[in-house]
Amino acid sequence: MLGLLSLILELAGYEHLRTTDAEKALSILRNQEIDLFTQDIMRPGIDGWELYRMMKEDEELCSIPVLFLSAARPSKLATECYLPHGDEYLTLPFTPQELLSNCKRITSDFQVGIGGRIGLMV
Repeated sequence: MLGLLSLILELAGYEHLRTTDAEKALSILRNQEIDLFTQDIMRPGIDGWELYRMMKEDEELCSIPVLFLSAARPSKLATECYLPHGDEYLTLPFTPQELLSNCKRITSDFQVGIGGRIGLMV
């Protein structure tokens, strides 16, 4: 899935950094300028919710918008966590157009130029 997401974003003009490891994701987020962080909620080890909480409690990372990708139903997501402005989720399966539309909307809300840099973790 990571390869497909990378290809979709690359073809749309987004620069992206990718990892499958939560600790490496935190390092990327701290050391690179990231306009949007996209992650899967359900994953082994540090899951998406825990990583999200870690980001929002970190003064350096709390302003980075997050787009969750999940096979979980939206009603379950809503009960797990309130997503502040700029943080959204996209339920699997989704089309490339839906992914790009969400990325564009979120990055434009934060006044990021054409393209932007996206951190990916799935």
